[in-house]
Parts: sequence; structure tokens; C-alpha cells
Amino acid sequence: MKTIYFADLTHTAQGIHAKCMPLGAALVASYIKREFKGAFDVSLFKIPKDLERAVLEKCPDILCLSNYAWNLRLTAAFARLVKRINPQLIIIFGGPNFPHKESERQDFLNEYDCLDFYIFGEGEMALANLLREIIKHNFDVAKIKTAKARMINCSYLTNDKNEVVSGEWTRTVELDQFPCPYTEGLMDKFFELPLIPLYETTRGCPFSCTFCTDGINEKSKVFRKSHQNIQSSISYISNHIKHSDTLIIADLNFGMYDEDIDTAEIIAQQKKTTGFPLSLGTALGKSRPEKIMQAVKIMDGSLHIGLSFQSTDPDVLKNIKRKNIPTLKLIEAAEDIGLRDSVDFTEVILGLPGDSLEKHYLTLREGVDLGMTNIRMYQLMLLVGSTMNSPESRVIYGMQTRWRVMPNCAGVYRFFDTELRVAEIEEIVVANNTMTFDDYVECRVMDFVVEVFVNNDWYIELFELLKLHGLKVFDFLVFIKENRKGFPTRMAEIFDSFVKDTCKDIFAEKKDIEAYILGKDVLEKHVSGELGNNEILDHKALCYLNFKETTKFIFEMSRNFLGAAVHVDDTLQLYLADLEKFILCRKNNVIDVESALTEQFDFDFKLVSQAHFRVEPHSLVIAKNKLRFFHDEKQSSSITKASKLYGTSVSGLGRFIQNNKMNRMFRQFESCP
Repeated sequence: MKTIYFADLTHTAQGIHAKCMPLGAALVASYIKREFKGAFDVSLFKIPKDLERAVLEKCPDILCLSNYAWNLRLTAAFARLVKRINPQLIIIFGGPNFPHKESERQDFLNEYDCLDFYIFGEGEMALANLLREIIKHNFDVAKIKTAKARMINCSYLTNDKNEVVSGEWTRTVELDQFPCPYTEGLMDKFFELPLIPLYETTRGCPFSCTFCTDGINEKSKVFRKSHQNIQSSISYISNHIKHSDTLIIADLNFGMYDEDIDTAEIIAQQKKTTGFPLSLGTALGKSRPEKIMQAVKIMDGSLHIGLSFQSTDPDVLKNIKRKNIPTLKLIEAAEDIGLRDSVDFTEVILGLPGDSLEKHYLTLREGVDLGMTNIRMYQLMLLVGSTMNSPESRVIYGMQTRWRVMPNCAGVYRFFDTELRVAEIEEIVVANNTMTFDDYVECRVMDFVVEVFVNNDWYIELFELLKLHGLKVFDFLVFIKENRKGFPTRMAEIFDSFVKDTCKDIFAEKKDIEAYILGKDVLEKHVSGELGNNEILDHKALCYLNFKETTKFIFEMSRNFLGAAVHVDDTLQLYLADLEKFILCRKNNVIDVESALTEQFDFDFKLVSQAHFRVEPHSLVIAKNKLRFFHDEKQSSSITKASKLYGTSVSGLGRFIQNNKMNRMFRQFESCP
């Protein structure tokens, strides 16, 4: 019996980087295990050290490796080492991080010459077809390449490496013919690790966003698994989960199809039965807002709605072939069923074709003014295989790019008694013919202001007070940014560090960053966190580690901002002081689940909270009252699980804050004598 190892490797130098279970590799592995029963011994891996141990115990005949932007170089370096051990080893890559054009495929396959075949698109049928060819040619790769057979969803270089042979791109209509890797038991060992279960109910996307690898024509049709298939899979996950409260659905437009309502019912029932999932992560549909809100209502707090703006400017949206749900329609649909609070996040991409400082600010303003409390701001990456990543787009829109090390995707490893110094790199857009690099930096600073003060509901109570006096929250955020020279020492240090990290270690040429990676102690500094982390999340974490100073700072700024519009009398000053103290009691160091706090106030914050902090302070009775702040058992359990998942480093804290509903983790409070 021949042996096949499947692996979706992740960087581990700073903890497990890719937190999801290896669904893509598992789907293909489970199909191959069933189709070639008795012919292949199939195993699945995610952690490189686990794969190393398996190879040393028994080197496989075939090694199948998932290729994503965040693991390509690690995967290729590992594959080269295994091929040294077994030169006859057949190495097959698969995944979305692969060019669409033949000329670019040839460059890719020559650069990563350790691999023998590349499976693009859907992998199950393609790999099965390739394996039949391998068996037919008695595992002789050279003979297969001499025949130049065109196999579905498969590319390879000819023996002389001068020609790429690629087969037709095909897709599977009937997804139920593929076994579920969860119910087949292939994922059981991953429930023992601090990983998030990932599952798909559909494949395909009808939209053509140019920045996305799923926006190509070949993926435009949507195919779906059956109700029974989904039910059995979700049930299995719910009954085996140990280390996560989150389920991620890999669908590209969840909620906008009638069948998604059935899926929502299945997940909601599992939550009632097992308590899992407390939260559902997914990419929501870009049309039919009323249908999406129906799914949200069924999920009863597990699913929150985001507006994937990317930009609100019509010209930018036209340039990227993007269609957004009309904002007001979505909000009206949410209000109609009493779920306005479920619409709480949006996604924005800086540097899209036609973007500018003014347009980016307007997009941020719309999100803030709509009451979004989790605005996810990304830099434009030129993804391999996306329509935007083409010579034509670069010229038309004057895109200026820089190369950088991907956050948390670098390490110094030792496998098979060999040191590997590996870092993943990405190409980002930092200017175009409507945005200068200086404008780009200013936009990033504005993004950081929004990240620190708006996201995660840290200061939503203060913002309600501003709105009560007719003031715009985004105007307040601009006021903060424009007064950077007056920041107190610690806040000035954090903001200056953010700007420095935004501008450093970015390279105009790919060869330059490759030379930089090899520099003395560079990768060690990436591993330690001195270099290369996600600057916006890391500096957000620093602000949270200094939450008392951060809170004192924003309240000082609010007094100045309010003072320019209204008279800040003794009552308002007293309320602001109480509100600052209240926020600190609820939100400072929420990871500490053991401690309960007691504090005295001059205002009745139980009453104020019931009114969602939309209360004029002068209408309140000033009277001493004491509150006790605490985490309940459910919160403590959820926080403990999340802490183990993300770790305690600055980088880990940043991801902890970004990926969790922080308002569910804030301390509860009650009156006490």
C-alpha cells in the first residue's frame, strides 16, 4: 500500500498562525481515502513538527500540500527537505495562491521547482484523476510529463521545464458525492488543538470583485451541499468541539440564499442543544438584505452583520466591479425585526483603484456615523490569481506597491537537522494615481484612530454623550488625529511607533525583501515581535495594555471637543468623571476573570445603562451609589478559551481583541450595599 500525506502547514514560531482546522486539505484527503480504499494509506497534518515526525517514521510516496499566501514559502522549504530524504517522492501542491495566466504559471513552477504537479480550483476530482495517471505510469513522473497529458485542474512543467501543460478548469455540481472529513473522523485529532472548526455549505461566488481570487469567471456558479449533509456535519462538530466557541462557515455569500435559512436553523438548534457555537464567522451575501436578517434572527446572537463597503465611492466600486448592499436597506431590514444592534461591523480596503484620502475618509465616516463598532480596515494586497493583479491594472491606475513580511508568518525552524529561515511576503498598494504615499500614511493614521477608539465598543458610552449634544463621532475622531502634537507622552509614543512601523521594512522590489529576510537577526526579531507584526492590531493591543492612560486621554480630548460646542459645567464634569471610572471598571483587563471590583459613583449607571447611555446628565439625580463588577461563569469560560487560543503576547492580544465580541466579555455589574 502506498502512502499519501496531506498537509496544510502553518507558521508556529509565534504560536499557531492559521487558527482554522485544515478544511481544504481534509476535503481532498477524505475523498481520496474513499476512492482509493486499499491503495493508499492517507494521513492529514497541520503542524510542521507533526509532519516531520511522521516523515521520519515513514516517508510517504506522495506529499500533497496546501498553498496559501500565508504558508507558501514554509511549505516549499519543507517540501524540498522531504524530497532530499526521498528523491522519488511525488510532491503535489494545491490551493488558490496560483497564477491564472500560463506565462505566470511557468514562472511560479520554475521558482518552486520542488513540486511536480499543481492542482488549481477544486481538488477532489482533479487529484483523483492525477493519481490514476500516476498509478498507470507506475509512479514515474517523467513518463507522465513526457506524455504531456492535459489533466483537469492540473498544471505542470514538462521535463525540460520549457513548457507548462495545463488541463481544463472544471467544477463539481453535486457536492454531496464528497465525504465530510469531520464525520469521516479525519479531523478528530485537530479537536485536541486550539483550533477553530471551518466548514463549507456552498462553493462559488456570483460576484466579480477584481481584488479577490474568487472573482474569476470559473467560480461564478454556486453549488450547495444537501440539508442532511450539513446537519450531520454541524452536529459532529458541535459534539466534538473542545477549545473554541466559534464556528467559521467558509461560504462566500452566506445568508442571501433561501437554503441558508435552513443552515441557520441547523446551527441554531445545535447551539440550543450543545451550547456551540456562541459565535459564527462567515462572509455574508451582497444582496437580499431581508433574507440575511432572517438568518441573523434565527441565529439569536451568534451571527452579526457586517457591511463589506470596501469603499462607498461609486467610481472606486465601478473600478473593482463591486456591488454593495444598499446600506439603508440593510439597516431598515434589521430595524424591522428589532435587530439593529446586530449590524455592527464593516470592511474597508485602503488604496483601491481610484481611492484617495478624501474618499477613504468619507467611507470611514459613513461606517462610524452608522454606528458600526467594528470597522475592519485593510490594506490592498495584490493577490496571486486575482484580476486586479495584472500588468494592465497596474498601469491604468498607477499602482505603486511595496513588499513586506506578512504579520506572524516568519520563523527560524529546525526540521530534519536543517535550519530553515522562512518568511512569507506580500505585495501591498501604497499609492496610485489619485493617492500619494503621504496621503496613504495619513489614511493609516486615521484607520488607527478608528481602530483604537471606535472598534470593540471601548468608548461607545462616551460617544452617546457626544451625539446627545449634536456632535458627530467622526468629527471627534478627526479632532483627535489633528491634535497629535498635543498627545501625552505614552499616547504620543504609541502613535509615533505606529507611523514608524507603517513606513519601515517595506520594499519596492521583491529581490530587496528577499535579501532583507536573510539579514542578521532579522527573522529572530520578527519572531520576538520586535519586527513584522500587524502594526494596527499590535498598537491597538498596546493601547489596551495601557487602558487607564488611553481612557484618561480620550476623556481629556472629549472635554476639549465638547467645550468648543457646549458649556461643560460642574454636572457634566462630574458625569464625565463617573463615566470614565465606569468604563475602566467594566473594560480594563477583561482577561482577568478572577477579580471582582467595587466602586462608588455619583450617578445611577444601572438606570443610564438601561437607557443605552442616551441620557442627559442634568436630568439625573446625583446620589451616591455603589456597584460591583464581575464576570459570570459563561464569560469566564469564553475568555479562558479565547486566551488559550491566541496566547498572551502583544500580537496574540491584538488578535484576541479583533476576533472576539469584546462587549460580551466586559464585566457585568450590580448594585451593592
